[in-house]
Amino acid sequence: MAGSKSSKKGGGCLRLVLVGAGLALLVAVGLYAGGYLIDGDVAVGTEARLDAPPETVFPYLATRDGVVTWWERFGETAPEARGMRVVAVDGPNDAPGAQVRFEMDGTVTEEWTLLEVEPPGRAVWRVDFQIMEVERTFTLVAEGAQATRVAWRETGHIDNPLARYMKLAMGTDEVEANFDLALEGLDRLVRD
Repeated sequence: MAGSKSSKKGGGCLRLVLVGAGLALLVAVGLYAGGYLIDGDVAVGTEARLDAPPETVFPYLATRDGVVTWWERFGETAPEARGMRVVAVDGPNDAPGAQVRFEMDGTVTEEWTLLEVEPPGRAVWRVDFQIMEVERTFTLVAEGAQATRVAWRETGHIDNPLARYMKLAMGTDEVEANFDLALEGLDRLVRD
């Protein structure tokens, strides 16, 4: 009799493990499927007025070395960017194919590749965030002789349904506020 009690007890534990595993599987499948209900399109942007002419601002937005200088300087002054390392990748500096890599604690967080450049008014980068890619477009328009209106636009699509939850967690307002901070840093740089 004592043996049959322990076998019943063991069977109960196995049943709990199987039920728990089944529930975990259902939750995982539900989250995966639910991700498809979240719109995967990404469209964010901002604009800022910088106190320098387009010819001064453009190299920071459209060249490998300019992007590195901008973000290294921004990283020195912005707590949000502490620990970030910006790396110029071998290749062209100011032509399609120019590349910049951003790293945090030794992990690549994003890679920029220059796709189009139209001095001094437009630069288009492909930005690979490792879980999605966007097209980042900077458009510059002169405002008088000593100022530039910079528009920063990003468009893309998140294919991975689980990564779409990130879009909910990090809303458009937060992303655009980060863009604004980066452009404020660029404004300080071009005024120096």
